[in-house]
Amino acid sequence: MKLSIALSCFSLIIFLMLASCSKSPGEPEFISPVAPLVGTWDMTESKVISKNDPGTFFDLMDFFGIQLSVTIVVQPSGDYTITFMMAGVTFATEAGKFMDMEDFEEQMTQGDPDNTVTIEGNTITVTRDNQTFDFGNGEEPALERTVYTRRQ
Repeated sequence: MKLSIALSCFSLIIFLMLASCSKSPGEPEFISPVAPLVGTWDMTESKVISKNDPGTFFDLMDFFGIQLSVTIVVQPSGDYTITFMMAGVTFATEAGKFMDMEDFEEQMTQGDPDNTVTIEGNTITVTRDNQTFDFGNGEEPALERTVYTRRQ
């Protein structure tokens, strides 16, 4: 008898907990202010490209034969973690929070109006214009392009 009362009480407690966690029919569903960013993003391209000759570039992901990778994980809350790896070994991590899409763009462009961020489906492209780089013949105009792809 004590066991059946205990089980009934336990069942009632579980039911009440589940009922209190479910949203009311009229309650709006939570939509993350960074919904397009939620997920895991891998850097798939990072190059400094000559503006004089777009076929000339320096691949930042292959840093003198050492593979560089960057992964960004964004939670629905906007909390993010960025992991930097060289040759498969983590050498730095950064954590923070994107408050909304505007804040994300501000952080990614570093507030520079010559820098742009575009999000198209599962691709984020960050372009830093008005750069200079020495491709072997002295400094010349360049742009830096970094592409992140969302993991499926």
